[in-house]
Amino acid sequence: MEGAAEIPSGILEIVLDIGRIASAAGTITDRATALITPLRRIVPLHGVMIALAGAEPHRYVPVLAEGVDQRLVAYVSTADAAACAARIGITTPGRPVRTRDWLVRPDQVRPWVEWCVPAGVAEALTVSLTVGDGRCVGLLALLLAADGHPTVAAVDLIGRLASTIANAVDPLRAIAATAGIVHDARAGVLLTRSGGTLPLPGLPDHELLHPGAPVLRAAADRLA
Repeated sequence: MEGAAEIPSGILEIVLDIGRIASAAGTITDRATALITPLRRIVPLHGVMIALAGAEPHRYVPVLAEGVDQRLVAYVSTADAAACAARIGITTPGRPVRTRDWLVRPDQVRPWVEWCVPAGVAEALTVSLTVGDGRCVGLLALLLAADGHPTVAAVDLIGRLASTIANAVDPLRAIAATAGIVHDARAGVLLTRSGGTLPLPGLPDHELLHPGAPVLRAAADRLA
């Protein structure tokens, strides 16, 4: 049976390491980079990328790319990449997806054909990173060169760790902590450059803070 007995060794240590990284101080890039070592103990990595969901719709922003073709790194930040991710089915929260599970054949996916296969990548494992309040903060992509990987056990473990990994790279974590200093705050949102809004963890929304509201238009004008 495929990968049935292939449980990564030291599984408890791996889980604890990733938990410590997720709660550590430092920058998002620091924590993302630190994740490479425990992830490498789960699967034989050829490359790894973490791309965060951008403030603007349908965009990702790479914050970690090791062993990944730079053309693929640049492509990930395009609107076409977000559409491709949705088309092949790798955006379902918490469910790791292997290349063999894609909704379309890999040979119909340009980034895979042009940049991954020539580099010797045999398989990819991608998981949408979602935090506890339901926000998707980005994608984790693991590129593998070894045949027979990822095992079923490794896929399951990555799925179970996805929310912890998401917490490690959540860009709103520091902002939410700062907002918590304002003790009398009753509601809050994040204002994007386009005038849209994003939820602010720890504070509810309010009708006065909906996109297009006068107070947000005034704030956008002041910040322009």
